Amino acid sequence: MLGRLTVKQIQLLGNRTSMSVLAMTSMVTVGAIASVTAYWVLHQHQSGAVNVPTIEPFINSVTALGYLAPQGEIIRLAAPTPNQRLTELRVKEGDRVQVNQIIGVIDNLKEYEASVNSAKAQVNVARARLTRVQAGEEAGVIESQNRKIASLKAQLAGDTATQQAVLARQKIELANSETDYRRYETLAQAGAISKADATHKQLQAEVARVRFQEEEARLQEIVDTGRQRIEEAKASLTSLATVQPTDVLVAQAELSEALSQLHKAEVVLDSLYVRSPIAGQILRLNVKVGELVGPGGIAEIGKTQQMYVIGEVYASDRQYVKIGQPVTIASDYDGFGGELTGVVESIDLQIVKPDVVANDPAEDTDVRVVKVKIRLNPQDSEQVKTLSNLEVRASIQIHRPPVSIRQN
Repeated sequence: MLGRLTVKQIQLLGNRTSMSVLAMTSMVTVGAIASVTAYWVLHQHQSGAVNVPTIEPFINSVTALGYLAPQGEIIRLAAPTPNQRLTELRVKEGDRVQVNQIIGVIDNLKEYEASVNSAKAQVNVARARLTRVQAGEEAGVIESQNRKIASLKAQLAGDTATQQAVLARQKIELANSETDYRRYETLAQAGAISKADATHKQLQAEVARVRFQEEEARLQEIVDTGRQRIEEAKASLTSLATVQPTDVLVAQAELSEALSQLHKAEVVLDSLYVRSPIAGQILRLNVKVGELVGPGGIAEIGKTQQMYVIGEVYASDRQYVKIGQPVTIASDYDGFGGELTGVVESIDLQIVKPDVVANDPAEDTDVRVVKVKIRLNPQDSEQVKTLSNLEVRASIQIHRPPVSIRQN
């Protein structure tokens, strides 16, 4: 006769029963799966094709080599023309500069300053001439011309009176000569004197007539010449008192030319002052005072207030990268401690050769990349603002939600 089971014995019996049921269930399940699998393989074999399902690899991030760069890349300040000498340098490495601030001064400054001053003088002359032409001649010049006309009139009157007196005397001489000739002619016809004496008086009368005609012509010449001079003086007076449009146009053209020459001189002079096109920081000086400015330019400047990583993503990985994806950045050269963070701000539209070469000798030399601009977070940007061009490795998290990018 079985005794009463204890609670513990009942629990052990229940566990064994459950395990037996679970074992039997598992065996049935495995057998069913095996049967189904065998049937599927046999069916596929009989149909002549076996389709093995493929599993896409899960890509969590895209790694890109790159380098640190200030906002807008690094700008190289060059001389206006090659092989010019630097005579003055007004900054040092690390200085903050403002837009249009003078960085350095190129040689020949004094020469071009003199050219500008000369051009300014020419402009002043041309402007004064235009003002004078537009206003007409001054009152003093016009009054002087009036006095000249009066003088010519007085001279004509005096010359005319003098010549008229000469002509009057010549007329009396002519009349006396003609009277003597007529008297001698009468005496010669009467036989009182010789024919030769009468002929001599005739010759004197003819000479007197010629002299009279000459003096008469002289009087007319004096009158005509005097009147002509007076008319010319009056015409000049009218011209002085009248503004001629052609004179104004000529004066305006002369002023325009002078202003053009001044502008050219000022442009050349201003080009000798090398200015910063941006507000940024002097990263490097490539020349010293007194040296010729070479291909490297005078200085390199960048907007280090905001730093970026220029990452080079393999062209095959371009499809996974999106604007706004978070990025972590590390340096293989211990340029900074820990990791930096940022977001993808822009993606280039061109496939290019990489600028950053991997240290792996087995790396494909014919690889092509897409450049991705990664904006660093403000705190990290401040940390690496003096590390432009440092090579880094960026890890773009492609399966994390994009981060909104706030532009400055």
